[in-house]
Amino acid sequence: MCSSDLNVRSKLDVAVRGADGDRAELAAVRAELQAALDQSREAAVHFEGNKVRDLEERLAQIQAEHSRAIAEAMARARTSSHESEVEAVARLRAAIRSLDDAGSLSEVLDRLAEHAASEAERAALLVVRGQRLAGWHLSGFAQAPSVARTVDVVPSEATLLQRACETGGVVYEDGDMLDPETAIPTFARDLRVRHAVAVPVTVGGEVVAVLYADATRADGNDGPATWPAALEMLAAHASRNLEARTLQRAVGLAPSTRAAAFATPDPVVAARVATHDAEVRH
Repeated sequence: MCSSDLNVRSKLDVAVRGADGDRAELAAVRAELQAALDQSREAAVHFEGNKVRDLEERLAQIQAEHSRAIAEAMARARTSSHESEVEAVARLRAAIRSLDDAGSLSEVLDRLAEHAASEAERAALLVVRGQRLAGWHLSGFAQAPSVARTVDVVPSEATLLQRACETGGVVYEDGDMLDPETAIPTFARDLRVRHAVAVPVTVGGEVVAVLYADATRADGNDGPATWPAALEMLAAHASRNLEARTLQRAVGLAPSTRAAAFATPDPVVAARVATHDAEVRH
C-alpha cells in the first residue's frame, strides 16, 4: 500500500474516532438533559401536589371558621332573644305593680297610657264620652302630647276603636288584613302602619276607655308582633284595678246610690273630659 493510501486511511480513522466521540458526547448531553427534564417534572408534580394540599387545607380552614361563626351567631341570637324576653317580662311586671300603686282612677289611666307607650311604636288612650271617644293620652305620634285633648272620635268612624267599643273585645289587624284607610282612626292615619290593635278597658262589663296602638313593623324581625299581647294584659289589669277602686268608692253608699257610683267619673277624669269638650267646641 502506498504512502498516500496510508495517509488517507489515517485521516479517516481520526475522523471516525472524532465522530464517535462527538456521538458519545451528544448522548451524554442528551442523557443529562433527560435527567434534568425528569427532575423538573418530579419537582413540578411535587409543587403542584403541595399547592393542591395547601388549597385544600385553606378551604377546610375557611369552612371551619364559617361554621364556627354561624354557631357563635346563633348562640348570640339565642342569648339576645332570651334577654329580650326577660326584659319584656320584667317591664310588664313593673307596669302591673305601677298600676296597682296608682292613687286614683285617673292615675290608673295615665299609667296605663305611659306603659303602653313603652311597648308599641305609637299608643293612644281614649275615654268613652257618650257615643264618642275623647282623647286622653298620645305617645309616638307627630302631634304633641297636648293635642290628645282635642282628639274626638265620632261613631261614624268605623275603625278598630269603634269595633272594640261595640264588641268589648280586642281587635287586632296586621299585614294584608289591615287597611289603613278604614281600620286606623283619622288622628292616627298613616299608610305605613302594618300592625294595629284596639283594646277595651272595662268596668262592670262596660267599656270606659279604649287603648289603641300601632306599628310599622312587628318586633324588629320577621316574627309575629308580641306587643299587642302585652297591651292586652296591661288593659285587662287596668280594668280590674279600675273596677276594684270603683267598688271601693261604692261600698259606703246606700243601695239606691251604688249603681250611680259606677257612672260617676273620677273628678280628674271628669275635669279632663270637660276640658276636652270645650277645646273641641272651639
